[in-house]
Amino acid sequence: MALPSKVRITHAELPVGDTLLTAVTRLLAALDSDSAVLRLSGGAFSNFCYYLPALSDHPEHAVFFSEKMTGTDQVMLEMATVTFGNKDGQPWLHCHAVWLEPGGKTLSGHLVPDEIVVSSPIEAEVCLIESVRFDALFDPETNFSIFKPLAVPAPQSTTWPAEETHDALVIRVIPNQDLCQTLEHLCVDQGWQKAQVQGGVGSLICADFADGRHVKQLATELLIERGRITPHPSGECRAAIDITLVDFEGKVNRGRIARQSNPVLVTCELVLVKQ
Repeated sequence: MALPSKVRITHAELPVGDTLLTAVTRLLAALDSDSAVLRLSGGAFSNFCYYLPALSDHPEHAVFFSEKMTGTDQVMLEMATVTFGNKDGQPWLHCHAVWLEPGGKTLSGHLVPDEIVVSSPIEAEVCLIESVRFDALFDPETNFSIFKPLAVPAPQSTTWPAEETHDALVIRVIPNQDLCQTLEHLCVDQGWQKAQVQGGVGSLICADFADGRHVKQLATELLIERGRITPHPSGECRAAIDITLVDFEGKVNRGRIARQSNPVLVTCELVLVKQ
């Protein structure tokens, strides 16, 4: 599922005092946008809570979420990716993050955006999306409400600086599609030789890393730390995707994923920007 768009990439800061959802909503309102993906870094959250992936104990879902994880008031954010859009007519976001606990342990998971509070300023790389919005819609394949790209009116790029405006695809990778190969095929279809990933929130069925590591647990969640599609000497496009991934036991793995062996579990939301 991919829709063409124009995007603007800019940088900003999330101030202290608001929940993550309110802080991002206010930031995007100030930028006259209601659809974006973001990469966050630095700063801290208080009133911290999150979910881990989990196996499902009922037949309606193949996988599910853990109970809400609480107990740590403040954590230091290392990195997060965010999909921002609309749910039931209201602003909503989907965020996976990696952070440091007070004792120095690195953890990762799915943040609760309307509860956690920005307690130290957070840097944000913001990719504003024109004429496509991520809307949370019921997905009969997964039985979840899933962010999907939806074409909407209201072009904005005429007010954007030309040097900050780029051709892009707004993407939801569906279950059982290999993440790298999907992005490679999309670039070929567009006639693009190079592209960069913005955002990147999703899940994989287990995981294979390029260095040979294998994550055997079915239920995982990921954030894309960086991703590029570049020409290969063979003449094909090749994706290099670096992720942080957490499994249902809470174990964190980081690194470059292997091509052709990482099918998406529930979804992967991202924007592919032509270079």
